[in-house]
Amino acid sequence: MISCLSGTTGLWPSVDRCSGYIPLGALLFVADIPMLVRFFLRWYATGQVPEIALLTIIFLTISWLQLFLFAMLFDMQANQDLRGN
Repeated sequence: MISCLSGTTGLWPSVDRCSGYIPLGALLFVADIPMLVRFFLRWYATGQVPEIALLTIIFLTISWLQLFLFAMLFDMQANQDLRGN
């Protein structure tokens, strides 16, 4: 994944296909943690599952996982020429 964050591609340094996926995925991951804490605290306090919080957690988790997986895919494609085969 380091190659996504370093190197030059023509005129623009450090611009790659996966340069936006990693920070956005990290931001959504960080936003997911307080939502998880809030969800479990509300569930424990009231005994009912907060539906909106659960939907938000599902959306955030799917989004950051998908962004990280796309970043890994693009990184693998960008480094195919480094393979020893």
